[in-house]
Amino acid sequence: MCEPATISLALGGLAIVTSAATGIVSYVGQSQQASAQASYQAQLAQARNQQILENARLAQESYLQQAQQLNLRQQQEDEKASQSIQQTRLDAAQARATTRVATGEAGVAGLSVDNLLRDFYRQEDVFNESVRRNREFGRLQSQEDIKGLRAQAEGRIASVRPYIPEPVVRPNLLGTALQIVGDVAERGSGLADKYKRYKDGW
Repeated sequence: MCEPATISLALGGLAIVTSAATGIVSYVGQSQQASAQASYQAQLAQARNQQILENARLAQESYLQQAQQLNLRQQQEDEKASQSIQQTRLDAAQARATTRVATGEAGVAGLSVDNLLRDFYRQEDVFNESVRRNREFGRLQSQEDIKGLRAQAEGRIASVRPYIPEPVVRPNLLGTALQIVGDVAERGSGLADKYKRYKDGW
């Protein structure tokens, strides 16, 4: 049969082993938790990167389509302006020809007919210059609209920020080892005192 002092010493030794095992299990658990957290954050970062790429692709695609539509509309406006200028030239030439024939048949000549013909030229020039100016303003506006579309696309791309992971707290192996050594030293000291008292006969 074991004496109480021997049992007490054995239990003290068991407490030391248990304390060391608890420290090791705690360290392993913290390591696994830190690894799981880092893995989860890596998945979040990868998902966000995919979202950023898709958002950038869609923004760029939208920008290109809208810019293409603006360019097409400007080409149509340019064509319409050219046709308008061409039609004005034809109409003015026809008006001048009609005026010459009519004044010639009426026997009218001289300065008044020349002034009338010059007025036709002046009206034609004023109208054509107005069409050209409007066409140039339209081009400038299209360029500004395209710049606005580009800025809008860049803003949309910048609106999705990268995922920034939080720091993962990893367990400190040295700290765990020092804690285990401290517990062992403390319990060992207690056991040494018990053993000494046992040897001294309590």
